[in-house]
Amino acid sequence: MKTKKDYLKETIQHIDIKKHNVISLVEDMQDMAFSSRDLATAAKYYDMMLADKNCSVMLCLAGSLFSAGLKMLLLIW
Repeated sequence: MKTKKDYLKETIQHIDIKKHNVISLVEDMQDMAFSSRDLATAAKYYDMMLADKNCSVMLCLAGSLFSAGLKMLLLIW
């Protein structure tokens, strides 16, 4: 049976989101199913919120996103 030390051998590498342009990928997800469609819808609403100067933007995320390697993606917002 594996122990905690077995799982913690490698450091999680965070993605450098500035190296990628995923706008078209997320837009294409609108015609997919389940969470893909939800992600595209959320991105559309987020874009609308940023464009509205009178809108207050609050972003709530699960802490597990950081430990999964998405820290840099979230910090650039």
